[in-house]
Amino acid sequence: TYVWGDALAELDREAPDARIINVETSITTSLSLAPKWINYKMNPANIGCLAAARVDCCVLANNHVLDWDEPGLVETLDTLRLAGLAYAGAGLDADE
Repeated sequence: TYVWGDALAELDREAPDARIINVETSITTSLSLAPKWINYKMNPANIGCLAAARVDCCVLANNHVLDWDEPGLVETLDTLRLAGLAYAGAGLDADE
């Protein structure tokens, strides 16, 4: 929870109807680097920092979701699923 600082207490105080965050990174250990200037990633072992915030939905529709190509996206989706975190904006196929 330390990464959130005072934000968690503020969220609890404000009691929003939904906690929606933009996950502006891949959550992966993939080494399949996409040819970009800046490639972000978060190690899946750190997924607890998102779970600690009791996030209702992680938005993945951004310019970093494919920083580590398809393997990075697949691991990101798997990591979120295993942590019980809902997501929107990316998937394994058009329906998802």
